[in-house]
Formats: sequence, C-alpha cells, structure tokens
Amino acid sequence: TKCKAASVRKAVGWLEQQNDALGNELANAVDALCSGRAAPITKGALLPRVALLKGFKPLEHALLAQHLAPLASLCSWRRYAIGDEVELASTESAVVAKGAVAVPAAVLERGGSLQPWHAVGGVAGWAAIAPTQAVAMRPASILVLDADALRQRIDASSPKFVFAVLRALVGALPAPRQAGGGTIKRMQSILSDDDDSDEDAASSVFDSRGAPSPLEKVLLLRDTKMLRFVPARFLPLLADVAEVEVLQPKRKIATRGAATDASLRILADGAVVLDSGGGNRVLLDGPAASFGNTGLLADNVWPYDARAGNDGAVLLVLRRTRLHDALRGRRDLAAAVARGFLQTYGRRALAAFGKAQSKSNGSPISPHGRSRAARADYVAPGSQSPGAAAPLEVSFGMKAPNLPRLV
Repeated sequence: TKCKAASVRKAVGWLEQQNDALGNELANAVDALCSGRAAPITKGALLPRVALLKGFKPLEHALLAQHLAPLASLCSWRRYAIGDEVELASTESAVVAKGAVAVPAAVLERGGSLQPWHAVGGVAGWAAIAPTQAVAMRPASILVLDADALRQRIDASSPKFVFAVLRALVGALPAPRQAGGGTIKRMQSILSDDDDSDEDAASSVFDSRGAPSPLEKVLLLRDTKMLRFVPARFLPLLADVAEVEVLQPKRKIATRGAATDASLRILADGAVVLDSGGGNRVLLDGPAASFGNTGLLADNVWPYDARAGNDGAVLLVLRRTRLHDALRGRRDLAAAVARGFLQTYGRRALAAFGKAQSKSNGSPISPHGRSRAARADYVAPGSQSPGAAAPLEVSFGMKAPNLPRLV
C-alpha cells in the first residue's frame, strides 16, 4: 500500500510539473479520489470535456494533451429539459455528457455521439449530411463541437492531428467498391497466363519511356483521384517525395489478404490488373489511375491481388512516412493536403451517413443549432460545465475506494 501511495504521489507531482491546465486538473482529480473526496469541477474545466472527447469516434486516435485539450476549450455546453428537441446545425457534432437523448433506434447516454461526422464534413466542405432527429428523454447536457472550432485546431496543429481524424474516418467508412479503372475487357492482351512471354519484346515501358520527369510527376499527382482537391501550388513538394517504381511484366505488387504497406501507387505508364477473386478483375491502364488510397492513411489488408500487365508498369509511389516528413513544419501544406483528402472522401461519406434534403421542411437551423428557447440553455465556451456540484466522472481504470489514501 505504501508503494502504491508513493507511486500515486509521484504521478501527481509529475502532472503538476507539466504546468498546463489539463495536467493540473488531472493532478487535483487524482489527489481528491485517492483521498476519498469528490473532485471539484471549476468553471471552464477542461477535464470533463477532454474525458468526453476521448471516446468521440472521429478523435479516437488524437493525442490527449496536444490535440484534445486545446480543442476541448473551443467546445460549448448546451442543456435540454425532458421532451426538448435536440437539433444541431449541419456542421455540428456533439457528445452526451449527462441524461439521455433518444435518436432513431437508440438511446444515447453519457459518451454517446450525436452527428459524429458532421463537424468533419463542415471542415471538408461536403454537402450537408442528413441531420439526426433527437429528443431529450431525461434532462440532458451535451458538449458541442462545430466545424469552425475543428478547422481552427487543424490549422494550428501538427499534421498528426488531421491524419488521426482521417484514420478514424477511413475506419468508419465502408470499403470502396473498386480501386479505379474499368472492368477488364482485354485480359489476354494485358495479363496472359503464358509465363513464357518474351519480357524483352514487351518492355516498351522501360526502353522508350523511362522514369517520369519532375513535371510529369506533378501532372500525374494533379490528376490522381486522392489528390484532386490539393491546391496545385503544393504538388511539386509532394512530387519531390514520391518514388518511382519500375515493374517488370507480370510482377506481383500486392497479395489479397496481406497487410498494406502504407503507400499510394499511381500509374505512370503500362498497366496494372487488380484481381479480387471470383472473376472480378479491374484494369488500370490510364495515367494517374491509382490504388492503395486507404492504405496511405490507415493500415489495412489488400482486398485484391495486384500485378503489372504483360508490358510491365511504371508507378509513382507516395509513402505515408515520406508524406509526413514533407508535411512536418509546413502547416500550410499540411492543412491543404489534409483538407484535400477529406474532400476526396465526401462521396463515400454521404453514401454512408446520408445526404440532407435540399429543402428544409421546417424553420432554418441557426449556426448554433435550434432548440426550444424556453427550455434549452446555451452555455458558451469557457463557461460553467453542467452538473458542477456533481462528482467528476473520470475513469482511471480503478475505483476510488481501492486507492490508497494520501496523507
């Protein structure tokens, strides 16, 4: 017990030495819980907000102190009475902090997410995602994150933050139906089953073309689906870190079911065949056709076998590690690339989350959402957290009664 008490004191001391608001609040909470007291919630406290955002799906990969704490200070509280409609703007997301909120086919309690991807959609400029109809089943408080706050943190943070959001988004979306290109109609001429073909006679890719020039690399990146929303002025910087991969005829690139290699591959010349089994084959034979889009952002498994065609292929390869290196220290570039990636996923996001109707069947929703004014209270950022008199609900992986008492 004495050993545990010393460890806790050491942890509290370390948190206090960090000299930041979240560390101080966490130190006070640990000290209070170990002493058998309820941790007080002060006006504008960060810890309750960070505790809620930590379980918020779009931010599940974000870093606690570097990303969540600054973002938490920009969120706002709203309160609702029983029976109130809980309606958010099309660019707002929220987490239930207290009470219960009914949505179609579910009842959300503490930690439940309302419109989790709407704020991200607002940053990305997607068409409006369908709103969630919700009603307070018990007196409820929610923590609201809007697109402006999220955009502000993305612009001010390192690339790790937005790539953490992108990683969560990729995990939430259904797999794409295909990587690109049309259904193969010339299979025998592209990838025959004859292993005795003359590779030297089929090497026009290598003899007549060679590696793409710097200008050609920029043009390929410009026409790549994954990068089509990235401003053109940043493409030369990405071209500098893109590698050229020259493949011999019928060379295997990826194996279905194997782990992806965190790379986006862009066709510069030749052809690539993707075979997902069951006779489902896709031909990539046009410049800037690409595959591995999802693997660039998040680790996954290949959904298909990939091989170079009979004439081989020249690929431009953009690797995650080299992309991060290029973005490090360049917040303007990082923000532009990140927003471009987010915009790229707009179609899939709307298909997964539902697109809002073009005409509203009621009064317009204000930028701060809509509620019954007589019942719902709006609490601005930095104001008193709901339920200030209640004990702080923070999980440290153990119950307070089992903790040693600090003396």
